Amino acid sequence: MYWVIFVGFLSGGISVVSKMLNYQAGNHLGTWNGSLINYLLAAPLSLAIALAVGGGRLPVEGFLAAPWWAYLGGVCGVIAMVINVYTLRRISLFQSTTLLLVSQLATSMLVDLLFFGRMSPCKALGVALLAAGVIWDRRIQLQAERQQEGERR
Repeated sequence: MYWVIFVGFLSGGISVVSKMLNYQAGNHLGTWNGSLINYLLAAPLSLAIALAVGGGRLPVEGFLAAPWWAYLGGVCGVIAMVINVYTLRRISLFQSTTLLLVSQLATSMLVDLLFFGRMSPCKALGVALLAAGVIWDRRIQLQAERQQEGERR
């Protein structure tokens, strides 16, 4: 049980490192080229992992049996990564990561409501507080930047 929590924690940390590396690739190559490089490098790694886990064999019949919409996860991943690279040029890594968490939590609540007919008001309040914290942090950051500009003049 605890190893699952550890792996989830590890995944979150890797996600932040990945976001920063994608941002750097975007800075050097441009948003779209940086995203392309990310996926060109990830594809062979995914293939190697699939082959290792599958005992050297790919489940081709599984690929063919999956419904068309099951492949939209890759499309969503590309879109999310491009958005991350784009927004990191404008907001801090902390704000970007917190917004990612807020949007994941809000979407999860919406899915719970739509598919399972339940939503916790306490969870909604928690998400709203996180979102307010990001907005507040951003305002403080912008005020500090304006003040520094004023001092330079």
